[in-house]
Amino acid sequence: MPTYIVTVANLSLSPQQKSQIAEAITAAHNAQTGAPRFFAQVLFSTASEGEHFVGGRVNTAPQVYVHGLVRKGRSIEIKQALMSQMLEEIAQIVNISAEDVWIYLQDIPASQMIEFGRFLPVPGDEAEWKRECPRKSAPAYPNNRIRRSVPVFTVFTVFRVTTSGPLPFSGFYNSSPNKQAPQKITARLR
Repeated sequence: MPTYIVTVANLSLSPQQKSQIAEAITAAHNAQTGAPRFFAQVLFSTASEGEHFVGGRVNTAPQVYVHGLVRKGRSIEIKQALMSQMLEEIAQIVNISAEDVWIYLQDIPASQMIEFGRFLPVPGDEAEWKRECPRKSAPAYPNNRIRRSVPVFTVFTVFRVTTSGPLPFSGFYNSSPNKQAPQKITARLR
């Protein structure tokens, strides 16, 4: 869905700063557009020294450049509120002036974007689009529904012996390293 490419020049971001920027962009996109959080993806790159030019000359000032590819169909007011929120938060996270954070949003029609093997919905139709996703390709990223880790499931099969013969049972339990206790789930096989 929205893809934000964050390029930095003449500064180095720590893993914590990258995480904070990714969260700030995701939160801003969600708050200003109403699109689900799992739609946003953020990529980082760094321009090597001498590879960033402004006005035909090598730029030596620290700079953050954000290029956002977003679905067409939102008002200028929504897009400017989105950009303003990102600007303020990124400048604070990196500890640079707002003048050194440049943000560009580029509209792309949903009909010209494919993710999860499907054309994207127009803004506002995300819930229906997700509901119609085939189960194997349905978006299930860590930040979907504010889940912080992807579940890990352990599958098992056991046989219970009864007077009428063995009855196979199969199931799985969630062995994720999250704060919830693993759940054991069983179901009788036919």
